[in-house]
Order: sequence, then C-alpha cells, then structure tokens
Amino acid sequence: MFDNIYLKKGILYILLIHAISFLNTLVIVLILPKLFSVEDYGYWQVYLLYTGYVGLTHFGFMDGMYLKLLGKGYDELDIKELKSHFITQIIIQTMISLLLCIYCFLTFKSERLIVFIMVAVSVPIINLRTYFQYILQATGKIKQYSILQILDRICLVLFILVLFLFNKTYLSLVIGDIATKIVLLIVSMYFCKDIVLSNSMYVFDKNDFIDTINVGLKIMVANLCGSLLIGISKFFVDGNFSIEIFSQYSLALTFASMFVSIFASVGIVLMPYIKNKDFETNKNLYISMHVLTSVVILFVMIFYYPIYLLSVKWLPNYEMSFKLMSILLPILYLECQFNFVDSTYMKTYRLEKKLMFNYLFSTVFNFVMSFIVLMVFHDVVPISIILVVSFIIRNILCQINLSNELQITKVKFRYMFFINTFLFPLLFCISNAIIKYYSGFVVFAIVYIMYLVFILKHFSFVKTYIERIIKNE
Repeated sequence: MFDNIYLKKGILYILLIHAISFLNTLVIVLILPKLFSVEDYGYWQVYLLYTGYVGLTHFGFMDGMYLKLLGKGYDELDIKELKSHFITQIIIQTMISLLLCIYCFLTFKSERLIVFIMVAVSVPIINLRTYFQYILQATGKIKQYSILQILDRICLVLFILVLFLFNKTYLSLVIGDIATKIVLLIVSMYFCKDIVLSNSMYVFDKNDFIDTINVGLKIMVANLCGSLLIGISKFFVDGNFSIEIFSQYSLALTFASMFVSIFASVGIVLMPYIKNKDFETNKNLYISMHVLTSVVILFVMIFYYPIYLLSVKWLPNYEMSFKLMSILLPILYLECQFNFVDSTYMKTYRLEKKLMFNYLFSTVFNFVMSFIVLMVFHDVVPISIILVVSFIIRNILCQINLSNELQITKVKFRYMFFINTFLFPLLFCISNAIIKYYSGFVVFAIVYIMYLVFILKHFSFVKTYIERIIKNE
C-alpha cells in the first residue's frame, strides 16, 4: 500500500496543493498588509499567534492516535472506537472553549478581548478538524488531505475579501479565518462519514484514552516547543514593543516561513512510506533528502535581494520587515530541512523523547538568551539572531541523534550535515545583512554554485537513488 507509487502520487498531490495555494498565500502575505493598517495587521497576527497553541487543549491525544494509526489502511480502522473518541473530544473541547471564554471576559478589554474570544471559539473547531485530518494522514488518504489543504487557502482568501467589503478592520480577517475552519471541519467530517455516522454505542475506555495521551504527549510537547521557538520571540516583541513593530516583525517571519508547509506536507506523505521500508533504504533516503533539500531551498534564498527591492516598493510601510528578513530568512531553510527530513525520521523511528529534549533545549536557550538581549539592547534585531541560532541548535541535535540511529558513520556525511545546517545560514546573514545589496547577492550565488558542483561530484549516488524511486525499483 505504502510503496513507491503511493509516494509519487502523494508528492504529486502535495505539489498540486501548493501550486494552487501558493498564489493564495501571496495574496495573504502581500495583499492583506496593503489593504489593512499596520495596527490591524498586528492584531491579526496576535490572533494567529495564539490560535497556534489551541492544539494544546487535546493534551497530545491527537498525536498519540496518529502514531497508533500510522501505516494502517482506512479499511482496517476500528470505527466504533474512533466514533467514541470523536464524541469524547466534542465534550472536552467544548467545555474548554466555554471556560476560556469566561476567562477572557474577566481578564481582557477592548480589542484584545475580541481577539481572545475568537481564539477560544476556535478551540473545538480546530481540534475536531485535526482529529479527522490525522486519520486521513495516518491511513494514506492523501487525496482527501490535499483537498482540505486546497480548500483551506481558497476559502480563507474568499471569506476575507468578501468580509472586507463590510468591515475594513482586523475583525474581517478573524471572522474569515473562523468561517474557513468551520467549512474545513464539515468537509473533513464528510471524508470520515463512516466514523461520524456510525450507529455504534458510545463507550469511554479510560485506559485506552490515557494510553493514547501518554503516547502522544511527548510529540505534543515537542510540537509545543517547536511553535514556541518562534512564539517566544513573538511574545517578547508583543509584550515589549508597539503593535506596529509586532506587525513588522510578524510579517518578516511570515515571509521566512512561506514554503515551510510544502516540505512539512511532503514529510507527512513520507512517514508511512519510510515506516514500511528496510533500514538500508531509509538510511540512503535520509542522506538523499538532506542533499535535495539544501540544493532546492538555498537556490530559492539566492533571490532574497531582488525580492527585497520589489517588496519594499510594494509595501513601503513594511521596510523594517524586509530588512529583518536578511536575518530571519535562514529559518525558511532550517524549517524546511527539519520538517521534510529530520522531524519525519524522528517520528517514524519513535525517537519522540529525543525530539522532545532537542526542542526543549533549543526553546529554553531561545527564552533565556532572548530575555538577556532584550534587557541589554531592547531591539528586535538581536532577538531575531537568537531565534535563528535556536533553530540551528535544534537541527544539529536531531541530526546527531539520527546519524547514530541510522548508523551514518562516514565523516563526509556528518560534515555535510554541519555545513548545510550551520555554515549556510551564517553565510546568508553575512551576505545580506553585512555585505548587503548586489555584492551580497553575488557572493551567496557564487558559493551556492561551488556547493552545487561539489554535490554533483561527491554525492552522485543521490541522483541514482532518486531515479530508482521514480522507476519503482
């Protein structure tokens, strides 16, 4: 079931998703800041920041369920059990949402009250959608998963643009996002209608419920720390600078993570495939994907300076954002590399404890160092630098774990991981933040060409291995 044909179809669906959704992403990233004030865009980013942590309220249950179902076919699922889990989550998530609403009314005022009430309302919507989406992912229903992703981008843009005609504030953005999530929940329930419409009697299995949480809790903590890597920096900026500066900083991070979802989605396709392959195949695939990721993403990063010139002309009020990108853009490279390769393998090989530790270490480092540089400099630039370093630390720790797990002992491979993860982000910052302008563009492009020649000469097996996958060998 999870063979090379599955892999190629899955990747094809993912590429189709992002070919369609990329244009919608451009609308969100380039058009919304143009339509709304810097302040309103800032409140929209505050809403996105906190909805990013809504997944905490399932306490790792969804992640545990995903790991338990991973590699099974949809026809092999226990429908009665999944229906009971669904009802349990409806009860839990609705209660949490109501409690959060009460807390918001007692704590916040004005614009912040509206933002956080909307975050509370989104809790059951987001988590119930996640429940069905994880079932589709784990069982290889990539076509249905792809449809959900495409609808996500299209509906969000359509709802926002329609609502903008009636309300030209951040509220139209928030309501548009909530409406999109409701549509996606309904569609995901339709894809899993066998579970939703099952006539089975509700049974709450306490032991299974606790066991599922225990399985997924480590992944949830790792995911929490992953979101906190960026979240901590955002919290510091939101709490110590104006909403306008927070808006500028958030836009820079949005640009820096535009392509991350593509590689994360391909990683989702890869997990069942890797789980069903032998050790030596997975070892070669791990090295090959690292090389492929570095070649593709570094090529994209070459064009930072031309994009910077065009973007500043289009959004002159956000010039600070595009200057920060000269520091923050390596996050794009590091996150794509991590989501596509390292995270995928860590979860597949059940290294969730080590993954959690790596996240915790890099997150604590980010928090402590961000606090220190904020007290000393009170500037977003050093906070941005610490953020990039935190990502580098996380990636290197995971690569060390996986090199040991996959028995990658050759020195040239370990050097390659280090060069890709540490030296290239450093080189990018030096080229565009220090050398600057066309000179920095030329320096980075020349080094990339040298790297490409080196890869073609010393890692020719990567090309051969990828060709074998394409040919179903």
